[in-house]
Amino acid sequence: MIHSSSRAAAFIVALCGAGVSHAGTIRHDRLDQAYRDRAALPQFAPVGSYTGSVFGSFTVIAPNWAITAAHVVDSDLDGLISDESITNDTLRIGAQSRTATQAIIPVGINGNRGWNGNINDGFDIALVHFATPFTGITPASIYTSFQELGQSITSVGFGATGTGKTGAFQSAGTKRAGDNVVDRYVTFSNGATALRWDFDEPAPRVSPNQSGSTTPLDLEYLIAGGDSGGGSFIFENDVWSLAGVHSGTYPSYVYAGATDQDSTYGDEALITRVAAYQQFILTHIPDVVLAVPEPSGVAVLVLSCVMMTRRRRDQR
Repeated sequence: MIHSSSRAAAFIVALCGAGVSHAGTIRHDRLDQAYRDRAALPQFAPVGSYTGSVFGSFTVIAPNWAITAAHVVDSDLDGLISDESITNDTLRIGAQSRTATQAIIPVGINGNRGWNGNINDGFDIALVHFATPFTGITPASIYTSFQELGQSITSVGFGATGTGKTGAFQSAGTKRAGDNVVDRYVTFSNGATALRWDFDEPAPRVSPNQSGSTTPLDLEYLIAGGDSGGGSFIFENDVWSLAGVHSGTYPSYVYAGATDQDSTYGDEALITRVAAYQQFILTHIPDVVLAVPEPSGVAVLVLSCVMMTRRRRDQR
């Protein structure tokens, strides 16, 4: 669901790359309740809905901080948030609501502004502060290992829905979670990177395979407009951590007979890569929890040799 002030801008963006996420769908041969049940799992409790000039989603990453997409807080897509009424925005998880007090977007190299209002230039990420922590919500940890490619990933948010055959024609506002596999990285002209995957159709398939496997996951899913700013999670080393922030979709295929051509089978997602912005996050939120990757086999071997050497010295 694109807010009216930026419909034209988002349409222009869609012509040359990814458009601001405005559709999201589930497999046509699966029950919607399965996606709702997945979203209700405890590891996805930090994901809530964001209501401002744009309706979107967010993930709590510290007691008083959430992360969302820059285009959710920058309602006119001019690359600035100084002209936005952030303190009128509301963050909700279940029956709890909090009012935003501040939003921060990243700046680029050498002081140049990073976020410029175009999701195809990257930097589509924002930090939002709120005064009172949510009760009973454990903040999500941040994925840091840059090993997303080929991994199963779970997207969580409050987006519009439909199926891969119909497109997203039902309104946003219900929390859902679905799965996909990171097929490839996107590198923008300014060097920023993002994650990308396609919406695979069950056999017999009509839509083309854009990248990666042709076999959909059991709860294959593509993000929705209300999913913008929501979280994509990876399970690694027995920990669920936030690896992506929902940014947009690529209208890669026109599915014959769809009620709405947004996010049909064959379309693709654009996801802001959280690991690439960990320094930005730490600069403003020192108490954020990082999901530190396990040491590699070589590192473990080196550490073992060091420990054995120390023991031999101690025995002398």
